[in-house]
Amino acid sequence: MKRLVLIVALLVAHGQLAFGNVAIVTNATGGGTAEDSVTVAFVVTDSIGNIAEADSFYIALFGPTGDSVFGAAYDPAASEISSMLVGGRLFYRWTQAVADIDGTGRRGSYAGVIVAVDTLDGSGGEYLDAVVGLSFVLAPSLAERSLIGDTINREASTLTSSDRVGLDLDNVTGTLDNTEIGAGAIANTQLADGAISASKLQDYTINAYKIAGNAITAMKIAEDAVAEIWSFDTSNVSNGMGAMLKDTSAYQGSAAALDSAGIAGWVWNTPHNNHALAGTFGRNLDAPITSLSTGGGAQSLRVVCYDSTLNVVIPYAGVTIHNVSQTALLGVGRTSAEGDVVFGLDAESCVVSAFVSGYSFNSGDTVALSDTEIDTVFGYWFDPGSPALPNLCRVYGHIYGVDGAPLSGLTVTASLPKGTVQSGAMVVSPTMVTTVSDSTGYFYLDVIPSVSLVPSDSKYELTITQSGSTIFRRRTLVPNLTSWRLDWSE
Repeated sequence: MKRLVLIVALLVAHGQLAFGNVAIVTNATGGGTAEDSVTVAFVVTDSIGNIAEADSFYIALFGPTGDSVFGAAYDPAASEISSMLVGGRLFYRWTQAVADIDGTGRRGSYAGVIVAVDTLDGSGGEYLDAVVGLSFVLAPSLAERSLIGDTINREASTLTSSDRVGLDLDNVTGTLDNTEIGAGAIANTQLADGAISASKLQDYTINAYKIAGNAITAMKIAEDAVAEIWSFDTSNVSNGMGAMLKDTSAYQGSAAALDSAGIAGWVWNTPHNNHALAGTFGRNLDAPITSLSTGGGAQSLRVVCYDSTLNVVIPYAGVTIHNVSQTALLGVGRTSAEGDVVFGLDAESCVVSAFVSGYSFNSGDTVALSDTEIDTVFGYWFDPGSPALPNLCRVYGHIYGVDGAPLSGLTVTASLPKGTVQSGAMVVSPTMVTTVSDSTGYFYLDVIPSVSLVPSDSKYELTITQSGSTIFRRRTLVPNLTSWRLDWSE
């Protein structure tokens, strides 16, 4: 773990002042945490010292060797920039992950500048630049620092009690007794595997009084020890629990004669009249179905999802059943590999809807139920269209709720979290692009494929937010394709 040293910065620009300081954070070389970031808090003032509002921000950072390691431009709405109004005064902060600034980081001092721009009336060319200087230090961890050496340069055998400088334990003679070992001095973390073997333990050294409660748990017993118990030869066992376990009829009772063939025959040969009770599983088995049903109602409804373009069934599609007014959810299921699912319902009529990413379906079917009904829901493969420019990739997807209904109005954004990159001769701003899902839950964003960026492993950060709260966030590469359905399985 590396620690960033707090350094307060104050610089004066011509005509405008800015005050800022850098927060103390940590930087982990692996498995980073939420604290692994640099935070700079600052304010901006106008030419007469009043705290002002900035229109844009520019960041430049240089590493310990003087090379440039990070640069970015932001508007006030960027996620890296935040503001807070206190007592009529506007306070800003900029935050960036250290890993996104310089990978795992390098030991030494980092220096940087934040330029906050105020365009004054917003229409003319006049503006004021406020400059905030900042620096922080990535210090080496304790493990990386040089170990303290032998500063005495004397043999341990020449030391006396008055020296009080420690002893070389390899040269200590004599033995340790119980008066020199305090209670709890040797715990399991001080003993290496195999430090005490069975040959070093005298008979009766460890008895019931030396084993504390919960000292031996399932986690302390090796798998081969358990296997040894279960493979123990019981041919010589004639008494106790071991003898009872050998005699299977002793605990099976009247079920001792049952086998799998007998049980299967009893289930499948049960008379038809035993299945007459509506809503039972046996009753549903008497209906002509090809997959298991969902629900416990008296009316059986088989729903088939069918691709009207390719003339094939659609497997593993989500299906929802609502009442006619669509104010209540009556059932939720998923089609089998054969493209169908069966519901048991207690209703005279219902509305059937289907959904699966990559397909579009007709609006919900209203079905009047009799004793047994089959409803086919038709869908067709979804075409997201082509991006606005030929060198872009259309990233698209569908968003649904847990009830299977599409979610509209959710905000979907894409940004480059590592800051400004290149694409050929172009400079690509990290400013996020945004869209919202429509009434079918569909959304798309046209972005530059990752392979066309410099560096080519630049990942986009894709987020989905609802009512201002982030419900999903993932960093991913965008492939070099005309269109790509968003895949969260990476």
